[in-house]
Amino acid sequence: MAPVRVGTRWRVSVGDASGPAKDGGIHKGDLLVAIDDTDISDAAQLKNYLMERTRPGQTVILRVLRGDQELKLSVTLAGA
Repeated sequence: MAPVRVGTRWRVSVGDASGPAKDGGIHKGDLLVAIDDTDISDAAQLKNYLMERTRPGQTVILRVLRGDQELKLSVTLAGA
């Protein structure tokens, strides 16, 4: 993941999708906008959200920008 500036906001660009992310429809180059309606501006924020608010096997909704289109993707988190 890498930070990318989109207008006045920072987003996280997906470098390579694998496992549950890939299974949920995440593609290389997608920009992460939010997880379960919580805005994401950097990889640390995403990591903290996952550690503090989710559990293995839980399904989350990721909003991503792919080109000029915003998508909502359902991703089931990997088990422990």
